[in-house]
Amino acid sequence: ATIRKIQRKRGVVYRAEVCVRRQRVSRNFGRRSEAAAWAEEVEAALLGGGYVGEAPPRDMTFVEAARRYELEVMPRHRPNTRDRERVILGHLVRFFGPRPLGSITVADMADYRRARERAGKAAATVVQEMQIASGIFEAARLEWGCDLRGNPAREARKPARPEGRLRFLTGIEARMLLDVCCESDNKMLYPYILVQMHTGMRPSEGAGLTWERVDLEARRIELVETKSGRPRRVPLTRTAAEALARIRPRRASGYVFLPERVSATVARRPSLFFRRAFSTALRICGIEDFRLHDLRHTAASHLLMAGVDLRTIAEILGHSTLSMLMRYTHLLDDHTRAAVDRIEGLGL
Repeated sequence: ATIRKIQRKRGVVYRAEVCVRRQRVSRNFGRRSEAAAWAEEVEAALLGGGYVGEAPPRDMTFVEAARRYELEVMPRHRPNTRDRERVILGHLVRFFGPRPLGSITVADMADYRRARERAGKAAATVVQEMQIASGIFEAARLEWGCDLRGNPAREARKPARPEGRLRFLTGIEARMLLDVCCESDNKMLYPYILVQMHTGMRPSEGAGLTWERVDLEARRIELVETKSGRPRRVPLTRTAAEALARIRPRRASGYVFLPERVSATVARRPSLFFRRAFSTALRICGIEDFRLHDLRHTAASHLLMAGVDLRTIAEILGHSTLSMLMRYTHLLDDHTRAAVDRIEGLGL
């Protein structure tokens, strides 16, 4: 592999080029480290008999297609998503192996579904695995020139997803948890949990927050990297803003809640830094069946019970549609009955 530095009008790019067994591929990157990592992965794929670039064989095997999916499609996804997809690719490759893509049928995908269900995998997990398989078939059919009749992973029946899990803290539980967090050896646990309760951010959105994204005067957080891929502005309650002001250093830079240096694993999934301390706090409180992500449910539920409309809550939490919030609507039963009671004398 070779990496060349190229000066362009808009800045410097690094072109990585790999040539193995007469197959030559190249790609431009903004950083030399990214170019080197890509070149290493591509070279390993080509030496292993895989294909990268144009003109794949018409009888591409599932193993080759999975490798190309990892090299060409997955880099466009978020780091956490790529980690999950690599695990899923491993399961798919072990099942389908060197079979040609064109020989895999809907019945074969149904066999895969049944095998994963017998292994005790949750319906949501199996659905996600079949979606990755579907992405491989679609890329091979539409972009890689493979002669496929259809997409068996898309056509195969998916297991029924269970109803979404809904667990949130009551007001008493929230106070108990925060009191215990104050005594934690992890001094950032209390402000982190408080901000999560008051903003509804996803666990790693909050844990990986940096000071440059926090505007205490305007009482808001500007999230750039989100699950939906769209930037989001998160308002802060006065309580949350005051908690952040108390821990803000004189030179506000770097992480808000994390130490200056973290492991690569925590950098990819920042909420892991608080997992042990959070579990300890829950055990002391006696709060069961609760996870970090449920703080997001807690914020949404209490906003709804306070009378905030669904569209505003969706904007705060970063949901692209209202469908994700419909699970909370049963919390409005008392409110809607009270509203109807206001016109009970109508026509009398």
